[in-house]
Amino acid sequence: MIPHSKPSLGAEEAEALQSVLLTGRIAQGAQVEALEKEMAEYLGLKGAAAVSSGTAALHLALLALGAGENTIIHMPSYVCTALLNAAGYCGAKVSICDVDPATGNIDPDNLKRRIIGDSDIVIIPHMFGDPAPIQPLLDSGLKIIEDCAQSIGATLNNRLVGTFGEISVFSFYATKVLCAGEGGMVASDSAEILSEIFDLRDYDHKSEYRLRFNYKMSEMQAAMARVQLRKLPLFIARRREIAREYDDVLDSTSFKAFNRPGGSIFFRYLFACKDVPGTIARLRAESITAARPVFKPLHHCLNLKGYPGTDEIDGSAVSIPCYPALTDDQVEQVCRSLLKAGSTCSAAH
Repeated sequence: MIPHSKPSLGAEEAEALQSVLLTGRIAQGAQVEALEKEMAEYLGLKGAAAVSSGTAALHLALLALGAGENTIIHMPSYVCTALLNAAGYCGAKVSICDVDPATGNIDPDNLKRRIIGDSDIVIIPHMFGDPAPIQPLLDSGLKIIEDCAQSIGATLNNRLVGTFGEISVFSFYATKVLCAGEGGMVASDSAEILSEIFDLRDYDHKSEYRLRFNYKMSEMQAAMARVQLRKLPLFIARRREIAREYDDVLDSTSFKAFNRPGGSIFFRYLFACKDVPGTIARLRAESITAARPVFKPLHHCLNLKGYPGTDEIDGSAVSIPCYPALTDDQVEQVCRSLLKAGSTCSAAH
């Protein structure tokens, strides 16, 4: 069975982990500092703060922008519940926005209709490795957090995502573009925001008490992430190569490929079909693990209605394996299975 996701790990990561273990220093230290510097340099920003997870990064980013019980935090429905949880940690109010069914990214017009005041915060995820339409929102005065958990290396108008908003957050979870098992990052061009993040991520050895968190990254996670960051250009090139092969195959099926922007890194490869459960089952019968791109949209979690864009993509999108660890033979197997499942679906309809 070809898994839906699989990390791309090798001897370099093993050597990096071993070198950390041999030093005897496995808690936050020199490796974490080096990763922070390298991430900031990669993004072209003033600084970055490593933390224990992408959710921790988002929580601290919200706090750094002043999120509290009187804050409204806007987020799209077509995401995982991590965003909802982070807003809940702050005790903030939540506004769920619809998405563009052609992309799965936030619908800027729908968002603008929901804005109430200058204290509102907007979380804009760049879903599936595709840059979201963030530029129309930059002149609005809104506090914007870019969620780049699925999109490090993606570009919009030749500019890296994560460099548009006041803060950007990243994830190094096992299935993400860069894998360290767990871990996350907050990046910003604001020295004031970075200072707040550094203070909040660690509660110990502080002269004045305030509520802080145990959100530190370990040296082992940082060492792995540093190796992965160096491999990022190769990872992206391989993802795009696989996506081109899938594009060619889908032209001969009843499935429809999503129109992906030129700056996409193809964290997920999506296509639309008329029968999502049936298509997933047919691919599984061919030893291909396919999945819904989002397990359950947020408006379904909260029993809300009036999200036609989200419901449209949720009812038609399927995600198939697309990651650097796929071998050429496995990519060919996926292509053959797509042709078979696509022709079966066509005959059924």
